[in-house]
Amino acid sequence: MLETAPRSTADGWQAKDRTYHATSSPYALPNDAAEHRRLDDQNAAYLALMRGRLVHCALPSPPARILDVGAGSGATTLHLAAAFPSAAAVVGLDLSPVPALAPAPAGLPSVVGVQGDFLAPALADLPAAVRDGAFDLVFSRLLVMGVNDWGLFFERVREVLRPGTGWVETQELDQVWGGGEEGDGL
Repeated sequence: MLETAPRSTADGWQAKDRTYHATSSPYALPNDAAEHRRLDDQNAAYLALMRGRLVHCALPSPPARILDVGAGSGATTLHLAAAFPSAAAVVGLDLSPVPALAPAPAGLPSVVGVQGDFLAPALADLPAAVRDGAFDLVFSRLLVMGVNDWGLFFERVREVLRPGTGWVETQELDQVWGGGEEGDGL
């Protein structure tokens, strides 16, 4: 079997007919159409699992500004916009361009997809739509493969939340492996 060496593209790199982002993030999955279909299916499965309820934190009122970190295909960002139609802004941030959000979908609030690394060295390195934030809700799901510094992740969340009133919801996998005593995991 002939192996093809990875090659650079304008927006990242390509290997075995799959494309990947061009950042130094630990996220190792592709960013192509096949991956976006998988992410859309994953979003549908999560919505079914959660009986259609996307956000579970006890928001005191509908959020005016929402940030979806790790937006992927944009499917979850669109569901956030539909769940909170009065939101003035719903921003989907991802390492790669967010296909479902370009152009902004008709009939939804100000939905925008932006490209950037939420774990950039400084807040100033993020796109203006994120760093100029004051978000009422920061949402993320399944970033376990893309975040290797959760302390920095939550520091960045604190920096973009509306002071004193912002909420964060992360939906992650339980990373405890094994079934024995504490510390006996893989």
